[in-house]
This record gives sequence, structure tokens and C-alpha cells, in this order.
Amino acid sequence: MQTFEGVDYSNNALAAAKAEAELLGILDVGKRERKQANYNENKLYLEQVAAMKGGHAKERKKKKVIRLPKSLRLPRMEEWQMFNRTRLLAIQEEEEAAFRALPDEVQKMATMKKEDYIKAQSETEAVAEGGSPEEEGDSNKVEVSKPENPDGAGTTVLPPTELPPLLSEEVQKEKDALLAEGFSDWSRVHYTAFIKASAKYGPSNVAKIAAEVGKSEDEVEKFVDAFWGDRGRERFSGHEYERVVNLVAKGEKKIAETKALERGTRVLISLFDNPWEELEFTHVNTKDKLFSADNDRYLLCWTHKYGYGQWGAIKMAIRRSPKFRFDYFLRSLPLDMIGRRCEHLMRAAMKEVEHLEKTAREEAGLPSEAEDGSELPPITLPKFKEIQKQMRSKKRQEREKERQTLEQKVEDLESQIKSIQERLKSLNKEPESQKENISRNGDSVKNRQPSNGETSSAPASAAAVTTEEEPADFDETKGAIGPDGEFVEFPEYDGSEPPKEAKKTFALFCGHHRKAVKLSLEPEERKDKQKVNGILKQRFMALSDEEKEEWRAWAAWDKKRFLRDQEIFEKAQQKEGKDGAKKRRQAENEIAVPKKRKKM
Repeated sequence: MQTFEGVDYSNNALAAAKAEAELLGILDVGKRERKQANYNENKLYLEQVAAMKGGHAKERKKKKVIRLPKSLRLPRMEEWQMFNRTRLLAIQEEEEAAFRALPDEVQKMATMKKEDYIKAQSETEAVAEGGSPEEEGDSNKVEVSKPENPDGAGTTVLPPTELPPLLSEEVQKEKDALLAEGFSDWSRVHYTAFIKASAKYGPSNVAKIAAEVGKSEDEVEKFVDAFWGDRGRERFSGHEYERVVNLVAKGEKKIAETKALERGTRVLISLFDNPWEELEFTHVNTKDKLFSADNDRYLLCWTHKYGYGQWGAIKMAIRRSPKFRFDYFLRSLPLDMIGRRCEHLMRAAMKEVEHLEKTAREEAGLPSEAEDGSELPPITLPKFKEIQKQMRSKKRQEREKERQTLEQKVEDLESQIKSIQERLKSLNKEPESQKENISRNGDSVKNRQPSNGETSSAPASAAAVTTEEEPADFDETKGAIGPDGEFVEFPEYDGSEPPKEAKKTFALFCGHHRKAVKLSLEPEERKDKQKVNGILKQRFMALSDEEKEEWRAWAAWDKKRFLRDQEIFEKAQQKEGKDGAKKRRQAENEIAVPKKRKKM
């Protein structure tokens, strides 16, 4: 049996499988051949001729241009290496021209590889001994030029490095100096790190730039001097050099701003004995709906402790602080939000310090604004408690000065009013010939009310002063004699309400001067009754006896007014009582008529 696992391996089965494979092979078209399009007429003609002869066209080998040996070639000169490329390329062209002027054999030997040179030398030695070197494959064959010795001593092979001088001594020294002038060991990685470090730390911070670049400080310092000097501006293209300058200038601006923020924070914190509990802003508004005063105080102190940009350390300090153990909002803040708030607080601290320094310079008589190209001299600020004490003292002095000014204005106004009143009194007095006979009941008395613009020193309850002097006989129900000896009418009173009590001398004085005293005070002090009454009492005590006598006369006049009003009120009450009893009797005599009820 030739069957294994259901497959028949007998001769008949193998023959059938082979025949089936041959049958299927007829259908295989093979791999498609692609013909290259040839647009060169000469090459196309050569291919057609070769095809007619039954061969292939031989390709003509181009003559390889022999270049300078590697030892004489220029290195790869990048822009950041700051070589004098124009002059070096000119020297290179001059050297190549001198090299091409040499014999071809010398050029080949100069450009020969070291291995080929050793093999060619061994073959030359074998030929000199009379033997023949073993022929090798075509790939290892090397054509060796055998220049004749002018002395006829045989053949020699020149080493590849031994060439006649191609440049003059002066030009060769210039080339060596130009090559030593560049920074051939600086790669693009070093150049990129140099630009980033210069923008981050400033071009003058050589130590940190060297640490970022990975070179010694001497090498970096030489590169910095060359880059920022005339060589850098000459060797770099205008676009690249301007790009780097703008990038570094932007970084320097950021560094200066950061230093100003750190200085403002440091100075403000130094003004407080315990900034963790006492720090506050007086001239800058830092209030926020999300952050409390304690949050801002601790964030600013932590920023001063760990430094600008150390937001991760500040977040860990928040997590470790027992003060914010249950402040889940502050504990869950991301780093970018913590950084924005800390930077905002640092800017507020800088503005606060600038305001305090400007105020201190103005008080000391120093210039508060710097001139162009110069800086203001440093000034030492006192502690925050002393600053607050000085501010309170200054405000107190300003209020006192303003109060004195307003009091002086009030006194001036009072003197003007008094002079105007005296003038009015003199104008109101008529000559004796123009007086009329006045009867006992006062029917013919002519009273003139004060016109617009005229004022009176009488209190608000007093009536207008008569234009004529009253005789000894007058009607006491209509008025009484005032302090000036003139008849002053009582205000009208109908007895419908109880009369106002008679005021004493000090009450009348206060009612007359209270408004003027309030106007002399600040708006927040006008509601302080104790202070207002104290000022009125001082003014009243400062009056002379004559002035007090005038106010006593007004108090006597007001007492007569009260007696008159009380008498009228009692009569009105009696009359009202009689009328009420009469109405009650009429109501009792009337018969009450019941109202008609509505039908449901």
C-alpha cells in the first residue's frame, strides 16, 4: 500500500499530478516586462545597431573629475560655525586650479585610498624584481601608473599625501587662520541649545548657558563674544540673525519682568513683621469671589518662599498645610490656575510697592520719575505699621485744616449776614413825619413782610418785623417786643393742635446755628449728634454777654408766644366741648329708623 493519511503515493497518482501541473502551466503568462523609454537619440541609435548585431550597446564611461584629497578639502561650513566662507571658497578654488595643473598620475596617486596605495606599491616591487603579480578578479584590479624616473633608475610610486605645495606660504597661513577662527565642533544641537538658553537666562549668564549647551564656559564665552559681535552680524544671514535677536530680546524682557515681580513681592513682605497673618493691600484691589484674603496671603508668601514658576511646590505646600485641610476648592486647583493667581498677586504687590515708593520720594523731595536711560535711586520704606500711622496722621491733619477753613467761611458768612441785617434795619426805619397814629387795638399798624433776598436773625418761629416803631400801647394777642425793641408779630395759630413749648435760650441758639455747623463737617461726621452738640456748646459759651442777652430776649418773646397759643388752645377746646354736647343731645332726640332687610 502506498497510501498515507488518505493520499495515494503510487506511480500512477504521481504521473497524474505532474500532468495536471503541466496543463496549468500553459495558462501562466509570466511576469510583465517593462521597457524604459529612451529620449536620447544617440543612445537609441546605438541600441538599435547593437540589437541588429545581436548584442547590447556599451555605455560610455564618463571621465570622473578628480577632486582634492580629503586632507586638503574644506570642512562642512554651517552658518552658526561662523567661518569666512567667501574667502575660504576663493582659496579652495585657487587650490583646486593648482591641483588640476598637476599630471594625471600625480592626481590619481594623491586621491588613492590607503589600501589601494599599499597594493600598488607591492605590485611595483614585484615588477621590479622581475616577477609578475597574480591576476585577480576584475573587481580587485587597480591600474597603477608608473612614471619614469628622470635618472632612469626604474619606476616609483608616490605616497598619496606627498604633493607639491599648491598654495603660497602666505595664502596657506591665511587659510589655516580662517579655519581656526570658526567653531567647527559646534553642531546644530549646540546652536539650538545656545539660543534657547540665551532666551531663558539672558546672553550674559554664561554659566547656565554652558550647562544647557554641554560645553565649557570658556568655549561658550568665545562663542557669545563672536555671535553678539561684528562677526555674528557679518557671518549670519539677516533673517536668521534678526530672528535670534528678537527671540533673545523677548526672553530678556520676560526675565526683567520676572525680576520686577520678585522684587515687589520681596519688598512688600519685608514691610510686615508676620506676613502670614498681617499682609494686606491698601492701594490695590485684589478681591476675588473665589479666593479669600487668607488664601491670597498664603499664596503670595509661598511664591516668595519657593520662587516664581514653582507652582508644583506651592500646590504641595497647600496639600500639607493644616490651615487649608478642609478648603477643597484650594486643594483641588490645577497648576495653571495656581500660577495665574500667584502671578496676579505678584503684580499687585509690585504696584503696591511702586505707589509706596513714589509717595516716600515725594515726601522726601526726591524725583519720583526716572529720566530717559537712568534709574531711580533706591529708597528704604518704613514698616507697614508706621506707614499706616503716618497716613492716619496725615488724614487727621487734612480734616482739621478743612474744618478750620470751613469755620472761617462760616464766620465770614455770619459777619456778612449780620451787616446785611443791620443795613435792612436801618432801611426799615422811617422818619418821624411818616409815622401814622396807632390806636390801642393796633388796627392801623402796617407790617411789611421781608422781601426776597432779605434775611432776619429771628428764629424760624418768629414772624416778620414791622416797619414802624410800636408805641407803648399795643395788642399783646398779636405780637410782642423783640430784642431790638421793635414789635414782632406771633405766627398764626388756630388752636386745632396743642401749642409748641417755649424754647430756652440755648435751644434757640442751637436751632439757628445747627445747619451751619453740620455743613462745616464731613458727610460721615454730620450724623454724630454728640460732636455737633459739642461744637454748638463751645460756640454758645464763647458768646459775649450782649450776644447772650439778645438770645434771652428771644426766649422771653417765645414764652409770650406760648402763653398766647395756650390761651387760644384752651378756648378752642371749650368751644369744641360745647358743640360736642349739643350734637349728642340732637342725636338722642332723633328717632332711629331701622333699615329694610333684603329678602332671601
